[in-house]
Amino acid sequence: MNTRGTALLLIKVVASLVLLIFMGRKVSWSESWTHLSQMNWGGAILATLMLGLVHWLCAVRWHFVSGRVLGLSVCARYTWISQIYALILPGALSADLAKGVIMTASKHGAGSAVVPVSIMVDRLSGLAVLILFGEVACWFVEPLRDRAPAWILVSIACSLVGLIVFPGLLKAGVHGLQVSRLFSKSVFSMSKIVQESLVLPYRTWFVAVGMSVVIHACNITFYWFAMKAVFLQETWWMIAIYTCALNLAMLLPVSIGGIGLREHLSALMFAAGTASAGVAFSWLVLLISVAHGLVGLILQLIPANDGVRRQN
Repeated sequence: MNTRGTALLLIKVVASLVLLIFMGRKVSWSESWTHLSQMNWGGAILATLMLGLVHWLCAVRWHFVSGRVLGLSVCARYTWISQIYALILPGALSADLAKGVIMTASKHGAGSAVVPVSIMVDRLSGLAVLILFGEVACWFVEPLRDRAPAWILVSIACSLVGLIVFPGLLKAGVHGLQVSRLFSKSVFSMSKIVQESLVLPYRTWFVAVGMSVVIHACNITFYWFAMKAVFLQETWWMIAIYTCALNLAMLLPVSIGGIGLREHLSALMFAAGTASAGVAFSWLVLLISVAHGLVGLILQLIPANDGVRRQN
């Protein structure tokens, strides 16, 4: 890591610490720990398994988006490996960046534009559906629906139109996307990336969108199980709004692994069940994420013959 990267990482660490200090002025850490220590282990185990299912489905989606050029086992391996980087590096996109860098460093993945293009399309389909889920969830939360029903319906309609026209927009604007710059030591030529992007079939995009709907539904259920584990009571749709808000906030590189952001957002949105319980919920989510990150770390340490299958 260069000096600039190290300085940026330190800034994010400091930002997370500052957020935690301010959080400590609003809640009692001891109460939060009490909530966490008295959690329902059944709910915690279900949440852990559900997050594993989410990662597996993400791997299946990535495998499909790559046109099955990337093997399913390869996609699963790097999906879990990326989780440890998502916890360490600032910003949620760091997981995608790490996937690309690690795969391009492998001798089998070198030179294949399928890797960055599939990662890009995989991420964009997920983000598009995430926003749509948040908008639909607002309609099912009565206080929000009663306050601005017209705006919610307009935003849902705009998101649906965006999902439909995206492949066309991608083909029209991909020449301006400097995707290769995302990867340090990149071996991809822009012409290869453009070529792969221009042949993105509409069917591939819409299947990826459909799979993203299932993935986000499972991800929201993961949060729902974690919330039940610390005895917080919220509707599934309210947790969907929280999931959308948290994931969008974590796109900004303002903290490490969402530490600080997650606690503030949980205390703000779930204060009805006491802010301390909301913080305990965020800690449980972090612990489960760390557990899956450790699985990724183990997979990275184990040598494997990964790569991209060559097409004739």
